Amino acid sequence: MSWFGVSKSSKNKHAQEKAKKRAIQSLMGYHGHQFSVYQVAAQKNSYRIAFKTTIGRSVSEMSLYVLLDEQFPDVAPRLYCESKYSHPNLDNNGNLIGVNGVSPWSAHNADNLGGIIASAVQKFVACPPTLKAQRASYVPVAAVASTKPPPPSYQEHQQLKKQASVLDMSTIQISVPKHIDNLDKLSPQEIDELVDNDGAIEQFAYDVASGLREMRQSQQSEVLRIARNNVSKKEELSTTDEEIQKLREEIATLTSLYSDLQQRHEKQLQKFSKQRLNQELEKEIAASESKTKALREQFDEADIAPVPFIKKYVKERTNYHLLHIKKEKMNIV
Repeated sequence: MSWFGVSKSSKNKHAQEKAKKRAIQSLMGYHGHQFSVYQVAAQKNSYRIAFKTTIGRSVSEMSLYVLLDEQFPDVAPRLYCESKYSHPNLDNNGNLIGVNGVSPWSAHNADNLGGIIASAVQKFVACPPTLKAQRASYVPVAAVASTKPPPPSYQEHQQLKKQASVLDMSTIQISVPKHIDNLDKLSPQEIDELVDNDGAIEQFAYDVASGLREMRQSQQSEVLRIARNNVSKKEELSTTDEEIQKLREEIATLTSLYSDLQQRHEKQLQKFSKQRLNQELEKEIAASESKTKALREQFDEADIAPVPFIKKYVKERTNYHLLHIKKEKMNIV
C-alpha cells in the first residue's frame, strides 16, 4: 500500500484478475455449442475443451487443454493436447501452433478467448488429426507385466507344437571305437558262426562297442522325456487352439461389421456429394423460377393486387438469387 492509495502492482494484479474472469466468461459462452468446457481440478486455471471429430474411420471425442498462466493476459495462454496426435497445427510435444489470435498474442485478445478456441477446434474438425505410431520402448514395464500376452499366430502355433518334439542329437554323446580288439582275436570259423547268429552279433556289439548301450539308454530316456513333455502341454495347446478359434470368429464378425459400416459411410457421403447438392439446388432454383412466373401471370390477369405482388415477387427473386450464389460458392470451393 502506497501513501496515495493502492500500489501499482496491486492495480496490475487486480486488472489481470478481471481480464482473466472476462476470458473465462468468453470461453464458457461456447459451452454446449461448438464444444464443452470442463475445469481441470488438479491444475489451477486449466480447462479441458472436449469436442467430436473423426479419428481414423470413427467419430471420437478429442480434448484440447487451455492453461492460463499467472501473468495472463500479458502472457498468451498455453494451448495443448495429448502428444499421441499428429496434426499440422501441433508440434512434437502436443502444443498448438498457428492459431489465429494466439500467435501473435495481445492482451486485448483475452476478451475473445472463446472465439480463439472455437477457431482452433474448427481446424481439428475440418482437418481431423491422426494417431502417432506406438513405440514399444514407451510402454511401461508394469503395464506389460499386468497384461495378458497376445495369442500366437497360426505359424507360431504350429512351430510351438513341433518345438517340444524335436530330438536334439547334439546332447547325445556317441562313442564309436576305431578298432575292435575282440574281433581280431576271433578265428574265421567263430566269425562265420557270429555272422549267422543275429543275437550273438548284437550281444558282441554291446560288449565291445564302448558307449553303445549308454547311447541307446540315453535315446530312450530322451524320447520318454519328450513324450511326457508333450503330454503335459496337451491341455495348454488345446486351450490355445480354442482361443485362436474364438479370435478367428471375432475377427470374421468384426470384418463383416466393418464392411457394413463402410458401405453405410459411403452412402451417407453420397448424400452430401457436390453433384448431389448441385442437383438439389437446381431443383430449388427451377421451383423459384416457376413461382416467379406464376406471380407475373397472376399480375397480368389482375388476379393479384400491385402491393402484394411486389412483396411476393421481391421475396421470391431474392430467394432465387441466393440459391444461385450458394451454387456458385459451392462449385468454387
